Amino acid sequence: MGELATARELLGEALTAQRRVLGERHPDTTILAWNLFGTLDQLGDRDAAGGILKDHLMWLVRENPAELGADQRKIQGYVATVLGRGPDPSAGE
Repeated sequence: MGELATARELLGEALTAQRRVLGERHPDTTILAWNLFGTLDQLGDRDAAGGILKDHLMWLVRENPAELGADQRKIQGYVATVLGRGPDPSAGE
C-alpha cells in the first residue's frame, strides 16, 4: 500500500475515534478531518474528499471566527477557498 493510501486508512480510523471521544467540533477533530480531506484530494478521490468536506468541515463556514481556535480559523479559510468563497489564506505566508 502506498503512503497516501496508508495515510487515508489511518486518518479515517483516527477521525472516527476522535469524533466519538472528543466530538465533531473539537479542534483536533477539525485538523484530522482537514488532513483526511487533503489526502483524499491528493489521491484524486474527489467524491470521498467532498464527503469529508460536507460531513465534517462545512460547519466551519457558518461559525464566527472569533469563536474558533487558531487552527480552526485557518481551516475555515481553507474551506472557504475550496468552496470559492474567500481568498487563499496561505497566500500571505
